[in-house]
Amino acid sequence: MDIEQSSHEEMRSGEGHRRRSLEELVTERMHELRETQIFLAERALKFTRFSTAVKASVIILGALVATKETITVVVGASNAISIVLYTVAGVLIAVLTGLEASFGWGKNSGKLASLAATCREAKQQAEDDWA
Repeated sequence: MDIEQSSHEEMRSGEGHRRRSLEELVTERMHELRETQIFLAERALKFTRFSTAVKASVIILGALVATKETITVVVGASNAISIVLYTVAGVLIAVLTGLEASFGWGKNSGKLASLAATCREAKQQAEDDWA
């Protein structure tokens, strides 16, 4: 009888240990999902801010370049300073739009935000299922 009882207790002990291991594993994965979601959301926000700054800069520089003819009429003939200023503004517009087109910070921020939302949803679903 003692052998049966100790065998039964060992089985319960093994099941308890296995259950604790599974609980720890699930807890770790849910923590990883949360950390991943936070990282992706922060990165998406960073990309959004960067993309917004680039777009605002291009708009402002474009408005400045649009005044070239008006400045020429008001000041008179083009001088070296205005030529350099408008050339630099034009180069900055080309560089900024090229970088945005190449790296797609605005588009990538949306994708990262979507992934962050997916992580949050998966974590909530896992918490609901676990409960």
